[in-house]
Amino acid sequence: MANFRYRKRSKQTAWNRELDYTQRFLVASTYRFMRNFLERHQGHLNDDSFFVPVAERMDLESLRRLLTASAAPALRRVLLELGKGEKVNLARENPITLMHKLWEHPGSNQRFRAALSEYLDTELLMLQDSLQQDPAPETKRFQELGGFFKLSESECDLLLLRRLTEGFWKCGDWHGAISYGKFNRISCALGISETELRHMTKSDARLRKLECLDTDLDFNRDLLPYLCGADDTPLEENYFARYNGELLPWDFFGDLAEKHGAVLSALLLNKNRTDGLHILFYGVPGTGKTSFAAALAEKLDRTAYFIKQDVRNRLSAIQICELQRDRDSSLVVIDEADKLLDCAEMNFLGLRRTNGDKGELNAVLDSVKTPCIWITNTPANSLDASSRRRFDYSIEFKPLTADNRERIWSNAAAKHNIKLTAKTVTVLAARYPVSAGGIELALRNCSILEGKDVEEKIKKIMEPHCELMRSPIDKTSEIAREYILDGLNIKGDLILPEIIEAVRNYFAVSANDLDKPRMNLLLSGPPGTGKTEFVKYLGKQLVVPVMTKMASDIFSKWVGDTEKNIAAAFDEAEDSRAILFFDEIDGLLQNRERAHRNWEVTQVNELLHRMENFSGVMIGATNFIHNLDPATARRFTFKLEFDYLDDGGKQIFFERMFHTKLNSEESKRLATITNLAPGDFRTARQSLFYLGKEIDNDRRLAALEREAATKGSSAQKMGF
Repeated sequence: MANFRYRKRSKQTAWNRELDYTQRFLVASTYRFMRNFLERHQGHLNDDSFFVPVAERMDLESLRRLLTASAAPALRRVLLELGKGEKVNLARENPITLMHKLWEHPGSNQRFRAALSEYLDTELLMLQDSLQQDPAPETKRFQELGGFFKLSESECDLLLLRRLTEGFWKCGDWHGAISYGKFNRISCALGISETELRHMTKSDARLRKLECLDTDLDFNRDLLPYLCGADDTPLEENYFARYNGELLPWDFFGDLAEKHGAVLSALLLNKNRTDGLHILFYGVPGTGKTSFAAALAEKLDRTAYFIKQDVRNRLSAIQICELQRDRDSSLVVIDEADKLLDCAEMNFLGLRRTNGDKGELNAVLDSVKTPCIWITNTPANSLDASSRRRFDYSIEFKPLTADNRERIWSNAAAKHNIKLTAKTVTVLAARYPVSAGGIELALRNCSILEGKDVEEKIKKIMEPHCELMRSPIDKTSEIAREYILDGLNIKGDLILPEIIEAVRNYFAVSANDLDKPRMNLLLSGPPGTGKTEFVKYLGKQLVVPVMTKMASDIFSKWVGDTEKNIAAAFDEAEDSRAILFFDEIDGLLQNRERAHRNWEVTQVNELLHRMENFSGVMIGATNFIHNLDPATARRFTFKLEFDYLDDGGKQIFFERMFHTKLNSEESKRLATITNLAPGDFRTARQSLFYLGKEIDNDRRLAALEREAATKGSSAQKMGF
């Protein structure tokens, strides 16, 4: 009847259990490794659960024969702890404990090994016959696993043995940290020498490198769902996937494609290259790094495979991808690689700490031959120098400039068949500092919204998107409706229309002209006299974006970072072809003679140096010109002093702000109010807006008088 044990028969059959049938592959593998172990291992067993897989399947008659063959009658009585005249009753004995006693006792060990080996050989013949007639599902899945990782027969056996010890062959002798005893028992079960096992389990050997086994040679439990049939996802999809996102045309990337395309093509199309090729895309999020990598692969007729981000060890996944795909036609992309690249982080004490295993990372960078693109959102100085030097080429993705966004708006609008005028594109690019994905989001969804025009529909999407992404909407180009040059009080011979024309002429001169003078403007004067609004007006008139920076945008608590922020502001403005406007520049250009700390001097030096060499238009505004460092004066091409309004200016702003006329008495009263600036008229109007009463000129003049009365020797700062 035992011959039918491993055939799928009715549950009424005495020795046939459904458990045996569904787990035939695991049982057969366990018996095979146990057979090797019996032949080779000479030491003790600390855990009697080693015998569980065979003891729980052995019938009483087979157990009786095993005991008879292993021990003489006297020894049997000792092992079973029988009293005088007490008969053997194996039904009352624990077969697991009994087998362990037979192994441990020197009088029965050798005979027990031989008898148990004979039993296992018989069982294996039946199991193999059953598996040949009706292969078990796990047999096929394990073969697929070995083929996927390209394992040798010995490596497959090692992986299978370690899989059995995860839940099926529960034995304490197999578990725990790696030790000589554990290592020796594994080699005995596999039937190989320790030298062979050591070669298979080195850190750079396939099983360890591909994360099939860990440092203690324990099985990667992430593979169990696939082996057990609980997850039928193809193996490769657990590690990498072919890019199936939207592919943008190569010319979509404009300057970026023109600047780097030829070099990247030469590197990736070089068929004679024998070593690896690693390219780094780094910079701020949302600048199109991922899309650029996908477009590059498409342009060069390579298939882009993106390494999964939720896999336990992405470095192993890279090597698995290389193992599965042709290196001459593939491009591996490791997106969101910040932690992999050991990016620096600052703890609460301001000390640098790193993530990841730098040695493992560098080993992958040195060994992987398939071209790889690594994408990170962190700056270059956050990457370890030993890793940085291993990249063959790198591209820094800087924040999108207004020009970049204009091109993206235009290209995306054309793709979605949405008509946007050049003026609308310019306004959208300046107003919404979003990524290419944000622009795509707006144009993809605006067609289903209601609104009087496309710009209004886009606004409905972009405003909450900017709020979500913490991207402040840029309103610097929005000029107050009441702002006019007429009425402003500018001291000196220069008039504002002349300044506007001078800046226009500056933009008209070629940037390659070595004799081209710099164009830096200093606007000084009391608060509210129209300095900030003039900068907005200037940008509007010249159709040039204005990039506004406050001291709070520049200053950093970290030594040296303020200087970096100053340099970054000039670089960003230059890349954007924008007017760089430092509002309240006195905070950045304080007199160095009054400096108490070294960094207070170096930040002024950095700003002066950048002003001297900037190839764009820089404007600084200050309410406290006397606080500026003396060396700044010669670096400003034009210096404009905005003063409080004269009587004519007061009249102009009153009538424009309040949309009313003054009689002669009211004009005289207005003339007596001193130190009025354009911003005061706006403040007075706002203070009267919600009063809910009829507003006449008397109340308007009273509001202006209150504004003037609040001004002392140090006027309160306000912007117009």
